[in-house]
Amino acid sequence: MDARRPAPFTIPLTLFGTFTENIWDAIYGGIWAQLPHNPSFEPDYLSVQNTLDAARYGRLVTDPSFGSGFVRVEPLTDEPKPGRFVRSSSVGLPLPWEPLRPAGVRYELRDGDRANSNRSLLLMGLANREIGVRQGLYLPAHRTRRYTGSFWVRVPDSMAGTVPVSLGISLRRRDRPDNRLANTSVPVTSTRWTRYEFALNLPTDSIAPLERLDFVLSLDGERRVLLDNVLLWPTDHAEGFDPEVLAAARQLRTPLLRFGGNFVSGYHWFDGVGDPEQRRTMLNQAWGLPEYNHFGTNEFIRLCRLIGAESQISVNAGSGEPAEAAAWVEYCNGALISQARPQLDLLSTHLVIGMQPGEQQRAGVDQAFTHVADLAVPVGVGRRLDQMRGQLAADPRTADRVKLAFTE
Repeated sequence: MDARRPAPFTIPLTLFGTFTENIWDAIYGGIWAQLPHNPSFEPDYLSVQNTLDAARYGRLVTDPSFGSGFVRVEPLTDEPKPGRFVRSSSVGLPLPWEPLRPAGVRYELRDGDRANSNRSLLLMGLANREIGVRQGLYLPAHRTRRYTGSFWVRVPDSMAGTVPVSLGISLRRRDRPDNRLANTSVPVTSTRWTRYEFALNLPTDSIAPLERLDFVLSLDGERRVLLDNVLLWPTDHAEGFDPEVLAAARQLRTPLLRFGGNFVSGYHWFDGVGDPEQRRTMLNQAWGLPEYNHFGTNEFIRLCRLIGAESQISVNAGSGEPAEAAAWVEYCNGALISQARPQLDLLSTHLVIGMQPGEQQRAGVDQAFTHVADLAVPVGVGRRLDQMRGQLAADPRTADRVKLAFTE
């Protein structure tokens, strides 16, 4: 390197950047502000090892390959009480939901009868006893005391035309079901799946810093309801994102944010678009965790806009197909651009899209980079890239606007 001879070109800022994906609490429990885990009561979307860790220790720990002696506690089931979730699983409650009280096993998962994903939860009341489910949550009470949420619910067909079912929603002291801090109720009458909204307000100075509360849904009396997709948000969320994590991400001043690492080898983008209430939960195969698909393409572009970063999306080069990647390009340049007009500059594994004519001026640097990368592309990957190149060149909407680069 000769510092006396400056190069005739400028190195683009987007040569450097960061990435995010659904790994531990990076998205859910991190940048995404929605609070309850497993909102649609799905039982099968933790790996066996993660399920065993949760049942035995009340927490999840990472693969030790992340570092010698490094133990990472996952907020999904971070509890100091070993064995807490053994009881839950024995009465048919999926992690990390728990019974409101030890007595009264009145729960059943219903396959197929659901508003979201694959299952719903039948909650069966008892005379003279409150029956409910709960989940321990850390609330950002230092920022806001007001929380809003929604859920899908219906009464069983056998109860059609009866007195409305009053479904209670509350925040209570952890493991102290009679100590309510905030509560409301919703009358449920329909045998069809219906979405309801609610609001909860915590009293001033009602909880200590980092105190976990129980978020509860409950019934009184011999009534029954089917529940699904229970969501809770702090009212200060920024377009779905946690404002504190968002502020920290802005401070990174990352010029480029990539969506996806190992996770995207089994990720199909169409699972994360469309009505968020209809996106289904599935297994995140890379990390053995649930993927709720709340954070998809639109949300990623929104995050990039909020932190001032250009966007890079890694396509699924594992279980995906070239046509799937091409359809993602079309989606990003069609449905999405009409909403936010993003500058989707890099679509990786790797598609490069210039939304504005000025972006093409950087072609000299990119071509040099691509030439080097071509020498290292594995044969199988190269063939797929050739297929994608042909599809893109044949479509007038992408011809001469898209080029391929291998960046891993």
